[in-house]
Amino acid sequence: MNYLVKYLQLLQPEERDKLGLLVLSERERQVLIALLQISADDSISKSDLLANLGISSSHFDKISSVLLDKVYAAIVPEGGTVLLYDLNRRNLFGHFCHQMKKQEKVLMADAVLPERLAEFYSTCFSMLQRITRKDYDAELLREIGEKYLASKPGATPGDRLFTEAGILCSSIQDTAARGAQNRLGDEIEQQLRALEPTAASIEEQNNVSALYLYYRAWVSFYTLIDSRPDIRLEYLRRAAGLCERYPDILPEEEQALTFGRIAEAHYNNSDFAMAAELYESVFTSYPNTAAREYYHTTKYIQVLIILKRYAEAKNLLDERFSVFVENREPAMCTMASLSYAKLHLCSGHLDLAKYFIDLGFELIAKNVYIQYEIEFRLLETAYFYLVGDEEFADTLAGKHIKYLQSKGFVLKNSRFYPWFPLLVQAFIAEKAGVKKLSKKLEAKLREFHTGPACIYGILLEMIRSRGSRSDLSVRTHSSQLF
Repeated sequence: MNYLVKYLQLLQPEERDKLGLLVLSERERQVLIALLQISADDSISKSDLLANLGISSSHFDKISSVLLDKVYAAIVPEGGTVLLYDLNRRNLFGHFCHQMKKQEKVLMADAVLPERLAEFYSTCFSMLQRITRKDYDAELLREIGEKYLASKPGATPGDRLFTEAGILCSSIQDTAARGAQNRLGDEIEQQLRALEPTAASIEEQNNVSALYLYYRAWVSFYTLIDSRPDIRLEYLRRAAGLCERYPDILPEEEQALTFGRIAEAHYNNSDFAMAAELYESVFTSYPNTAAREYYHTTKYIQVLIILKRYAEAKNLLDERFSVFVENREPAMCTMASLSYAKLHLCSGHLDLAKYFIDLGFELIAKNVYIQYEIEFRLLETAYFYLVGDEEFADTLAGKHIKYLQSKGFVLKNSRFYPWFPLLVQAFIAEKAGVKKLSKKLEAKLREFHTGPACIYGILLEMIRSRGSRSDLSVRTHSSQLF
């Protein structure tokens, strides 16, 4: 797809308004108007567009390239790495890489000071750690890390810690996304331990960014590989201390992310009211960063769902994600669909939940972020039970247990995933009078009411308490999808 069309699709209404102020030639304006129409209706083909405009394909591509730069300047007048940040947070990996190489070429041609080049590579290196898992490129991340070191002739142990810790951060997230934490967890821990002597020997004041990434790597490890809430919180506090002591070194984004992770830690520890309070503080204190911080936005939304603050959750979803849903942007729309499905299931709007479950299955990129596919499968099971099709829910539960086994998630090594469909089957047997829920399953049901699993605990209670179909309040608002 044309880079400009894709960028236009993801602009918020207030951002599109800025395009009216662009100084354009008559032909440029004609092309921009045509591309805005395409961004709203992607059924229009390029050949039809060229015929309507009366220009050649090469002329069109040249005008589109010029227009893209002008649109960038209208939306992000600061340019430079601020523009890279904008593309990064919009999940436009192709745009980001293209612009990164373009800016690198300019810097190299201008023969800028090594310090400036190192700063550029450092910024790009940090941004590459925040891309979605479908775009994760370990080779590119290491390449930029090596360029950062090469731009610093006197690279210090702290500089090397910065790159190695950053690479491990991304590797941990990718490992968890692929469901390979059980297989690779020990190896990753050994790599982190190997960096301990360097982290202990360097001076904090001269290596703030390196220590920050090192702490962040441990936070990720104790979140995604080996769940240890107390140790995770300790490393989060260390990272937060660096943010507070060195606000001029660690950018606002890192400060916001760190405090967002502390809110997430309270969420993981089942302190939902405190998590909501801290998230609200982050979103208030760092509005610019929070507006593009989609991961923590979804976590905040889940906290609001657990607290039954449904209207706030939906408003936040609509505000931050509706543009991605409308344009079917794969990664972001999948993330949004998962949150919408949880919201509508928990609040009883089952027809809307089904819409977003189906949309999620349609968009999901299998084997890229396995958690999404697993969650949609669990939500699908809950949906069919709640609408009264218990037989099909039972069939799905068995099917999904086998799927989870094929991915290495079994009762012995998994705290939640395979237990959800097993509990659904147990509820069906209990309701039929075949077998009462065992003490072990009762304990597991209580465990589902903790941390991030709590939404599934809520759904399990809804399933267990569901009476006959006539007792079920199923609200239908299919005309209000967004």
